[in-house]
Amino acid sequence: NNNNNNNNNNNINNIKAAYLLAKSGWIGFNKDKTSTTNAVNGTHVSSSSTFSTAFERMKKAVFKNYSTSESEDLLNEPPVICVTPENLSQFVGPRRFTSDRTYEDDNTTPPGVVTGLAYNNYGGSTNYIETVIYRHEQGKGGSLKCTGQLGKVMSESVDIAYVLARSTLYEVDKHNEFFNDHHIHLHSPEGAISKDGPSAGITITTALLSLALHKKISPNIAMTGEVTLTGKILKIGGIKEKLLAAKRAHIDTLIFPAQNKDEFFDDKTIPEYLRKEFKQVHFVQHYNDVVDILFRNHNVHTHAHSLDHSIAATND
Repeated sequence: NNNNNNNNNNNINNIKAAYLLAKSGWIGFNKDKTSTTNAVNGTHVSSSSTFSTAFERMKKAVFKNYSTSESEDLLNEPPVICVTPENLSQFVGPRRFTSDRTYEDDNTTPPGVVTGLAYNNYGGSTNYIETVIYRHEQGKGGSLKCTGQLGKVMSESVDIAYVLARSTLYEVDKHNEFFNDHHIHLHSPEGAISKDGPSAGITITTALLSLALHKKISPNIAMTGEVTLTGKILKIGGIKEKLLAAKRAHIDTLIFPAQNKDEFFDDKTIPEYLRKEFKQVHFVQHYNDVVDILFRNHNVHTHAHSLDHSIAATND
């Protein structure tokens, strides 16, 4: 399925490029003296752009390629010019956008770091939560400080997640005094960007438990969902934008609120090709379900509050 999707995406990009290349001839460019590779026509230009600007960026890139080539042709009469990913920046300038992915693999992702999904005015994006221990004082009560331009609602989500993480750890291991013995620093990267909203609650709770249990969470897993003090997972918005962000970051496994399940499988909201980008999607009602999914190999088990909502995203 993923191979078919990749082929479809490449075909779409090539169709766009073919249209633009043909159009460039209408305004006087000599197509016989310039060529572009498929990597430039499609993937390279599109992946360095964002959402709805990808096609417009491709158009500007193609036209700029030809205008630059024609100018050089008039001055120097050069041989045929081939635009490749390696020399593309000479024609269109440096890449404007890079991957949303900060942590590439399990080896570079330490315990306490979890990938979340966010929604803002510009669409969806990944939103990492990082936690580290900065001081150990046995039996002193522990503490949590935060950085990363967190708004009021998200700051309250941090407070709720901290309490939920402590109560969850106590439930599964009454003798674990991690939160009483350690001072923790929580950070949301890209500190120049202010962040707000409640949907990071599930991500923050997971990052804190990952740190407490010294258990790595794969960067191929991303999650979103508001949590309550008692562990309920509440519905979130911007699901399509978050799915697109996960796709761009090459995420293959998702954890979503169970209340978003119907929306996820609604073809009018989420096209089938987008759903099939993901190997598995877990729909959870309570945070105990998240614990069973992520920490089950760590001898940490809870009483599930619902039936198993884990399903294959393809639903075939």
